[in-house]
Amino acid sequence: MPRCAIIGFGSIGQELKRQLLEKKWSVNYIINSVDITDSGGNIIDTSSSWKKYHDIDVVFLAVPSSL
Repeated sequence: MPRCAIIGFGSIGQELKRQLLEKKWSVNYIINSVDITDSGGNIIDTSSSWKKYHDIDVVFLAVPSSL
């Protein structure tokens, strides 16, 4: 089972998490502008500490961009 992290947890990040869990992927970390949470929504660290969370296979970037 692939282990992943999601950067950004707005409408796209939330839907991405739902679909990943539906496909039995492991969502280890969700990183937003303030903190890092586990897939259950429990805060585990501040977002500035992202470098120490590297035990994952895939990172999804789910942040808005403008053209």
